[in-house]
Amino acid sequence: IFGMLNMKLQKLRAALDVRLSDKTKEQNVARHLTGLKYHMDNALKWTVGCSDIGTLSDHTVQKVKQLTAIARHLAPAVFVFSKRIENVICQKEKELRRAVVEASVKGAATADFRPGMWGKKDDDDTAN
Repeated sequence: IFGMLNMKLQKLRAALDVRLSDKTKEQNVARHLTGLKYHMDNALKWTVGCSDIGTLSDHTVQKVKQLTAIARHLAPAVFVFSKRIENVICQKEKELRRAVVEASVKGAATADFRPGMWGKKDDDDTAN
């Protein structure tokens, strides 16, 4: 699933580059798209077990949501494009968080609890 989300982000990134190369865009739209580009690049770096998952990924998701809210006032096409990017980034972050939780639960369930690891109770101790 992460491969599919990365592929979607890469396609959206390519479309974003095309939009940025269009010189007829006004300055506010270009600034908005540049902000999205930065956060998309961050999201493309995320992998399972990456230290960025958590606070940094949450910050990225919040910033993309803010940019999408601002895009509503720029142009309808920019808003729709921003919303598509937001959805993919949110989905990727959600799946990565789920993978981290599953890995920690699985790790706890398969931990090596040896019977004698806490010390062996001898029969002599119970006689006293």
